[in-house]
Amino acid sequence: MNRKLRTVIAIIIAIIYTCLITSCQKHDSSLSIDIDKQSLLTLDSTKSDSVVDDGPVKGGVLNLFCTYPDTLDPLLTKNPYLQKYFSLIFDSMIKLDKSQKPMGQLCDKWYISEDGYTWTFHVREGIVWQDGFPFTAEDIKFTIEKIISHKQNSIYSVLIDNISSFKIVDRNTIEFRLKKPNAFTAELMTFPIISSRFYGKSENVIKAFNTKFPPGTGAYSFEAYEENESIFFTANKSWWFRKLNNNTEIPYIPEIKIKFFKNSREAFSAFQTGSIDIISVNDDDTGIYSWKTDVTSKKYANGKWDFISINLSDKILSDKVVRQFISSCINKSEIVGDILPGRAVESEIPLIPGSWLYETDEWVETLSNNEKKLLALNIDTKKQLIENGLAPKKLEILVNEENSDRIKVAEKVAQNLKNNGMEVTVNIVKWDKLISLVQSKKYDLAILGCTIPNYPDLSYIYSTPYADYQRFTATSGNHVVTNISGYKNDEVACTIENIYKSKNRDEIKRLFSELKIILNDEIPYIGLYFYYNSVIYNKNVRGNIDPYIWDEYNNIAEWYISGGHSSLK
Repeated sequence: MNRKLRTVIAIIIAIIYTCLITSCQKHDSSLSIDIDKQSLLTLDSTKSDSVVDDGPVKGGVLNLFCTYPDTLDPLLTKNPYLQKYFSLIFDSMIKLDKSQKPMGQLCDKWYISEDGYTWTFHVREGIVWQDGFPFTAEDIKFTIEKIISHKQNSIYSVLIDNISSFKIVDRNTIEFRLKKPNAFTAELMTFPIISSRFYGKSENVIKAFNTKFPPGTGAYSFEAYEENESIFFTANKSWWFRKLNNNTEIPYIPEIKIKFFKNSREAFSAFQTGSIDIISVNDDDTGIYSWKTDVTSKKYANGKWDFISINLSDKILSDKVVRQFISSCINKSEIVGDILPGRAVESEIPLIPGSWLYETDEWVETLSNNEKKLLALNIDTKKQLIENGLAPKKLEILVNEENSDRIKVAEKVAQNLKNNGMEVTVNIVKWDKLISLVQSKKYDLAILGCTIPNYPDLSYIYSTPYADYQRFTATSGNHVVTNISGYKNDEVACTIENIYKSKNRDEIKRLFSELKIILNDEIPYIGLYFYYNSVIYNKNVRGNIDPYIWDEYNNIAEWYISGGHSSLK
């Protein structure tokens, strides 16, 4: 063996040895992670090195997970995983885009009557079910009748509760008559549409998922089902979207296998070994996989909004200047940066940042002016407010003991207020007791949270719920979210009603700007932040991956498995 070759071999051995030492050091460093999170980690960082990404390719199987199904009926399942997966089979009339705007799916256009009570939806032409039969307005009518018959057993009942009657105008047109005008009716039409031809026959329903599979109109269709094991989807070759976009290659991934597990912990272990390609991680664990090199991650605001409720029945706290003072003392950027780094995004009001209504020129300008006004409340002015009895000398912050993040936030808020001359205590209680104290108005400040609806409603927390069906639950329990601070403002109530009655999106945007200006001045609540969720992907999964709250599998037709079978030329 010549000297040159021996030198090369020695260098290679040295490199391999160095890599082994490095990987051991990474492994040792993981020992500081608590045991629950450690069980979810894998230190293999070599997988991505073998993946060569040559761009979109057809082929491969996408492996997903689901907890055991409660039912395979798309209108009745309460399993959140199945709901996401069924959206790949069953399209809806309307889909929400990333900015929360309604965009046509099975329906391509809609019209509103002059009085706002009648909505007419037009069915997109040329759509066929996966069994070859044409899709018509009759299928929409049939689906709504089914949801009505299920009553509250279907999670979609709330979406159609404001519909008083409906009728078929022709095979491509359906008309709804509303109980109350609602500018966001299109946003509500996001439930899965099922085939009247298939589900209208009892023998088909009985045989469903045994010898027959219900057809859909989506990107994928049912292929096979193994009870308590898995369900298989295959790409729908008759998918209407392919024709609409003149791309017969999509979906690039021809097969999806969804494996059933008892719980998400089992699924995390499967992801760890590589048998699952994607997992969703909630706001508590968004950073678990951030250091790994064999995965990619995408995060989005998940719809859970935390805020500080203020007892407006208290004589001092009922003064908006006092509330402005309290709000000016709270450093939200510090709270998010120190306690929830990378896990939350600041938000004054319960609208997802990035929503088409969240930021407007008028809103930004007015917010800036109000911030200057709050900054003008300098230290001396703040001290005078306290000394003259115009601001509370003592405050208590309620927080529930089940939520460690909120406890830390409460302590940080307390410190902010103490730094401005107030005596503040944090009262940590059980959730039920917290709700009882808040409802009986025996509190000063309380840190609460709610899950926002899929359309931009503010009536439930700043006024009286506009419609009877507006019932949204708190994030730490099953209590109905209401205007819990007792805020009353006739101008706010009137503006919200005008928003619902509007038939013009530009007018809605203007009204929202006016509403946010009032709320920013009045501060009936102190908005804090939205939490993030993350989706973690095996690096073999590539393409136009862009999840958001309304669609975690957004653009799935444009995803592909790197190293798939055939390159697209």
